[in-house]
Amino acid sequence: MKAPLSHIAIAFVLALTTVVMLAAPASAQPTAIFVDDDFPGDSPAEHLWTTIAKGIADATPNAGDTIYVGPGTYNESIVVDVPKLTLQGYSSSEVVIDGRGAPYTVRVTAEDVYLRQFTIRGGSTAGVRWESVQKGYLESNVITGNYHGIWIDSLENQTIQCNEIYGNDQDGIYVTNSTMKDVTLNNIHSNGRHGIALVNSSTMTTFYNQSHDNDGYGIYVFGTGSTNNDIKMNDFYNNNGGPLNPQGYSNHTYETNQWRTELGDYNYNGVPQGTGYLGNYWSDHSGSDGGDGVIDTAYSIAGGGELDEYPLTASYVNYEAQSMDPSGCAAEESPPDPPGGWPAGTTGGGCFIATAAYGSYMDSHVETLRDFRDSRMETSPVGSALVSAYYKVSPPIAGFIDDHPALKPMVRAGLLPAVGLSTATVELNLAEKAAIAGSMLLVSALAIVWLGRRRAFMMRGERSKPKHFI
Repeated sequence: MKAPLSHIAIAFVLALTTVVMLAAPASAQPTAIFVDDDFPGDSPAEHLWTTIAKGIADATPNAGDTIYVGPGTYNESIVVDVPKLTLQGYSSSEVVIDGRGAPYTVRVTAEDVYLRQFTIRGGSTAGVRWESVQKGYLESNVITGNYHGIWIDSLENQTIQCNEIYGNDQDGIYVTNSTMKDVTLNNIHSNGRHGIALVNSSTMTTFYNQSHDNDGYGIYVFGTGSTNNDIKMNDFYNNNGGPLNPQGYSNHTYETNQWRTELGDYNYNGVPQGTGYLGNYWSDHSGSDGGDGVIDTAYSIAGGGELDEYPLTASYVNYEAQSMDPSGCAAEESPPDPPGGWPAGTTGGGCFIATAAYGSYMDSHVETLRDFRDSRMETSPVGSALVSAYYKVSPPIAGFIDDHPALKPMVRAGLLPAVGLSTATVELNLAEKAAIAGSMLLVSALAIVWLGRRRAFMMRGERSKPKHFI
């Protein structure tokens, strides 16, 4: 008996589907890649690398790989050009990427890149440059000591959250020609120009940020394209943008951007206030609030006539708005262990005795010794062998110092010559080294002359003594 035509058709479809599934290449699976400058060497088979650039080169595009970076100072200028990649530091206080004067310390040119838990410094144009992509995340980083802290250009759907951005020469966050998503929960302070600068950028939601003690404005909105931005529930204080209303600037007219929340119920200092709007806190604006936490007179934003009609009496942290997401910053995450574990003493980055003596891996003296190790010792076979030997013997000594705090001042004193030598070798230019060398030679010459004269004087004294004293 012949099988019904429908059964044959179903069997054919199932067979064809099976063939297609078997023939189709398997989708790439996410890979955990590990970077630590204290690894003894690179191990491609285990995805272990000694530089971040090598880790990025090992990643597979669109596979969702994660690069975990161990403690250390990585003197690199890196380009992240692998889509759907996460780079996560051991912690933002222990992993430093130093561009050493390169234009960008971290430059991202790929879609869906997640960068978190680093200290990023040393970019002569920007610490982080993100350009011409549709999606990205920048979270829980410390960005300091650059020209611009973050420069976002021609982006869509970028999230910048929970970063500390300070001590940069120009703007903390500099956004150009972009349609952003969220800038939230950042502490932006002590920068040489503006805290947040939006230039020809639109539809960005800026909320729950603290922008303060910057030499320019807390927020600066400029350009015909800077429209439809949503700026609400931020603190702008102690900025020095100008003689009138120095906290904020916009060259637009009223209601080009929105400076308030949506209408909704809210609490002020835990007390329900009913339905209303909430703006931003401006330290150069005060007045009566009628007890509801909103100042009755609008804040006039310098430049073009925009207004914050609902300025806050106090910091946004005193308010709970029904229309706002109340979530805060998540705690930093510890990375998993690589094959074979992290190098011994990972939380000290290898400089075990110095870290124990100075009390912190990020102490400037420890950092100087690490730089000397990386740039001078590790670059020669003899130096590398000495470093390896040090790693074997120093952990128990460091543990003993930790257990006996009274020893720390003596160990620090003993380390001063090594720190001085490392500083002279790593940080000084040729002229400075020549000056120090010349000074040391001069001191040595004077000492030799003094010793010679002293010896001659003593010999003359011996010859002039009466015989019975000899």
